[in-house]
Amino acid sequence: MVPGAVLAQVWPLLAFLGLLVAAALAYAVRSGDGVPLELSWGLFLLAGPGVVGSFVLHEGAHVVALRGAPGVTHVAVERTLLRISVVPIGDLSPNRAAGVAAAGPGACVLVGAALWAGGVPAAWCWCYLAHGAMLLPVFGDGRTLVRSLALRSSRSRRPLRAAWRRSAGRRSPRAPRASGAPGASRAGHPVRPPTRRPRS
Repeated sequence: MVPGAVLAQVWPLLAFLGLLVAAALAYAVRSGDGVPLELSWGLFLLAGPGVVGSFVLHEGAHVVALRGAPGVTHVAVERTLLRISVVPIGDLSPNRAAGVAAAGPGACVLVGAALWAGGVPAAWCWCYLAHGAMLLPVFGDGRTLVRSLALRSSRSRRPLRAAWRRSAGRRSPRAPRASGAPGASRAGHPVRPPTRRPRS
């Protein structure tokens, strides 16, 4: 589910880079100059295992963290022009919501650190390590983490509404709107906590 959704999101980029590699190969055959081919192939590999692979891991980690979560009936994937999000349907406790939000960026940072330790080229490593920035409050995962921890500190046991309620084909105004990631530029957040803080 997640790999297919990510590939569907970024296939134009991969197609463009594939054409670039093909043109560089034709040029290398005719001229004997292999530098353009080497550069274009390096870009293709960076976009594939690096960019695409990191977002597959990010969203896949959210899905794994959601498995078996009480109150979550199923998990959907939402795609927009510039981002992709894992959207749980149901309720999440503040503790579980915080863990799910941290799972995506955390998994990428761990893999990036392992690649760095293994001597993998730095550009590939940073494709994964950069996902740690998604925990900042300006991104969906970071906002979810901060709000979930705030609810946890208030000792509220009220579950978080995790996704849409469908009513006659429209979103209910009572349910928060779920949105989130990749696009490669924003990682999806699994839940959006209520904007009002519940009473203790």
